[in-house]
Amino acid sequence: MGRTLLAAQKYSEAVAAYKEIIDLGDNAIDPDYASLFLPSNENSSENIFSMQYLQDLAGNAMPQHAFPVKDGGWCLINVAAGLFEAYQFKDGTPFSYDSPLYNPDNLGENRDPRLDYTIYYNGSTFKGAVYDCHPDSQSPDKVMGGQTTQTGFMMRKYFDETFSGDLNSYGGNIPVIRYAEVLLTYAEAQNEASGPDQSVYDAINQLRRRPDINMPEVPKGLTKDQMREVIRRERRIELTFEGLYYSDILRWKTAEKENNGMMHNYEGIEVVKRSFNPKRDYLWPIPYNQTVLNPNLEQNPNWD
Repeated sequence: MGRTLLAAQKYSEAVAAYKEIIDLGDNAIDPDYASLFLPSNENSSENIFSMQYLQDLAGNAMPQHAFPVKDGGWCLINVAAGLFEAYQFKDGTPFSYDSPLYNPDNLGENRDPRLDYTIYYNGSTFKGAVYDCHPDSQSPDKVMGGQTTQTGFMMRKYFDETFSGDLNSYGGNIPVIRYAEVLLTYAEAQNEASGPDQSVYDAINQLRRRPDINMPEVPKGLTKDQMREVIRRERRIELTFEGLYYSDILRWKTAEKENNGMMHNYEGIEVVKRSFNPKRDYLWPIPYNQTVLNPNLEQNPNWD
């Protein structure tokens, strides 16, 4: 209900829907972000609803699709450098390649800890061995065309790195709704309805104050527009790989910026061109059989 109301820009109604969940008190932010996505903690009260898998009986096959070549995977999930750049430095300042806090030899140093909990990159240790994707190396995982990384950034989230079974039989659950999303969506709806009151700050800071995150709280005195940007950044990094960001940028009408132009790798080299047509791609196509059943339905006449 809350997602639907937010998409319809019925912000006050969305606030009420999410406030009902918050007031129930059945859920809480887990103190350990990193473990939330592992089988050992998949029943955390932060996970409200998840897709259920069972190792060796009903696996999710994500390791087969996402693991690097060195670990027997197909390397099909490549992380965009833009996501890597969205994570702040540990002091709460925006990421910049020119900052003295940036270490090109250790990309996670001085960064929001969610970066290293979510992705890995050249020089990182993944499953007990160093991941080498430098294009000049002889590594099977080097940046190149074909079935290996295109960007140099890979997905760590969801994976118990001690897992050694059949890559198609991994049993980790995949969250569909987390309490973190409830708080972030409440904050967005409340900010759009009434501006950044204390409840908005409290919702976001619950996530940033996790013991294994410990990022600075959002600074006070932000305008509605400034808080909107804070919430959008926080949604992107907190909910990465949880199937929400594409819907977010459609809802925010920023997809024509986010999904246009070149993707680049960890060395700034352009690798893949993306294209988004705002006249067409903000809408879903109507299936042909539905237009036959109801002649009053028609596609957007501005499609090209």
